[in-house]
Amino acid sequence: MNLRSRLFQFAHPERVEAYRAFDGPKPSFPLGNQGPFLRKPAWQVCDQIRESHGPLALVWIKSRPLLLVTDARLAHAVLLQGRDAFVSEDPLRLLGLLHRADPSLEDGGLGHQEIFRAQEFPPSLVTGSGFDAWFEERMPALVADLEERAQAFAIESREEPQPLFPALLRITFNALTRISLGQELSQTAFDDFVELALGKARKNLGFGTLERREDLHGSPRERLLQAIGKHVSMAQRYPEEGRQDLIGKLLEGDYALTEAQWPDSLLRVYLTTCWPLASHLTSTLRLLSHHPVALEALELELDRADGITSLYPLLRLPVLDGVYQEGLRLAPALPLVGRRIKDTRKVELEGRQAPAGTGILIHLGPLQRDPEIWERPDRMDPARWQREAGRLVDLQEPLELAHASAFRSLPSAAISEWLGKLVLHTWLKHYTVLAGEGLALDHGDRYVNGLRVPASVLARAYERLQRPADAQPAQEESTETEKATKSRSLLPASVRIGLPKALHKAKSQRTPRP
Repeated sequence: MNLRSRLFQFAHPERVEAYRAFDGPKPSFPLGNQGPFLRKPAWQVCDQIRESHGPLALVWIKSRPLLLVTDARLAHAVLLQGRDAFVSEDPLRLLGLLHRADPSLEDGGLGHQEIFRAQEFPPSLVTGSGFDAWFEERMPALVADLEERAQAFAIESREEPQPLFPALLRITFNALTRISLGQELSQTAFDDFVELALGKARKNLGFGTLERREDLHGSPRERLLQAIGKHVSMAQRYPEEGRQDLIGKLLEGDYALTEAQWPDSLLRVYLTTCWPLASHLTSTLRLLSHHPVALEALELELDRADGITSLYPLLRLPVLDGVYQEGLRLAPALPLVGRRIKDTRKVELEGRQAPAGTGILIHLGPLQRDPEIWERPDRMDPARWQREAGRLVDLQEPLELAHASAFRSLPSAAISEWLGKLVLHTWLKHYTVLAGEGLALDHGDRYVNGLRVPASVLARAYERLQRPADAQPAQEESTETEKATKSRSLLPASVRIGLPKALHKAKSQRTPRP
């Protein structure tokens, strides 16, 4: 034991003794085990601790104890079986990583208030009576707008690959504001949204530097609330029949809020939907680039499907649903889930007593790739989510834990699901998006305000030809074949143009066919 470890024990003797039964890396004074979390993405540090100290390890964040859980059985006990003994906690607070670009965001910004209490906003925006007919009427315009943006991305990426995450964040933000407010917010409002969500990390995530106009006043949050409030005020004071926005529809039902409550509620919806969803879609498209069989199966389903005129046919496409769920499983947008033992309780974990108030950090990565639960856990296999006779294909155990943990990676799950599937459907029906070919899944990913953000993922979008209705999906290749062909082109046969050898380094060396 080195001098700093002895000094840590000397400074906190009672706390160290209370957790003597738990194993973990030796803490050093004064940071404990926090140092690696300040230098590397949190999930990578959790993986290293799991390899050295097992699925239940004690970590010290300065003088605060934290139990790291990476075992499916223990996570099931915390998240489901014994959930009454725990309260939700922000992983950033547990790891001591809270930081704000603007001090005014501490109470009303992201993190604990916005992301991890997202379920506190009023009932789902897509389950009220009459919403199916409302969306059926608005869907063509929304799909046309998404198709136009996909075409614009394809044109921009023709010369060189383009950053994918910023494009998808702008697309999801514009789509959701258009649906909820009747029109998209301005570029200034989007800049405020990015600054509020990402803070100083925006430059490293592909958004560049921001030059503000001198006439802007207040914080980004205040300006966003003011921009949203203008639309809400008009809807409240001048009601119209058949309004073209979601506010008008909600005002007709039981979702009535006061004029002061609307802006904050809608901003919370934007923050808990657009940013995590853009991260999830970026990871999903990158996974599809690495799994051509799954991509081909999805393209076949989209070619056979009729035009999407409402939400329900979209949500019932089995391969699209499987691709969406596999993206959540293999690359969760929220990789860490936080809990804290209630002050009035003691919890037993693996026969050891955890004192009241102990923080619990659950790492979703190992749970959703556990070979004891998932067959071929590292493969993107949409078929595993298709139900047959009430059970799931290719799974040895029920999906209760995995399903619960996966959906925790997108706080506004209901809204995120239909909007995310709509973006995937619209883009992949007409284009093949090749993202980060040759890059590992965690290459360049960053941990920003509690979310895993795929940074530096470049992509190209190629217009593709639709397959005949009677075409059959390709058989799944063996693992050996997949490894042997990984360095070659992963481009499906339906695409009319060759794949560059490395999207992130060089342009294509092949000439498009006329």
